[in-house]
Amino acid sequence: ATLAAEAEERADLADARRQALLNCLGKLRPGQAALIAERYEPGGCVNDMARRLGKSPKAVSESLARVRAALLRCISMTLAEEGGP
Repeated sequence: ATLAAEAEERADLADARRQALLNCLGKLRPGQAALIAERYEPGGCVNDMARRLGKSPKAVSESLARVRAALLRCISMTLAEEGGP
């Protein structure tokens, strides 16, 4: 394949992954979505989130890990259903 074709294929894959992520984010429960949104805001910090939520940083990190794992499963399933990687 040519370099241009490979670049276009990578761009298409990135677009499919981005669309799958947006779709999967929309499927999260409100609390999960808020947790992810707060963490990935500019300046989002687990320690600050923990203080605000009255939880330990470890508990917040574990909650984030569970949500990220669920997102990864959802994205993988979505791409597989669409014939992607």
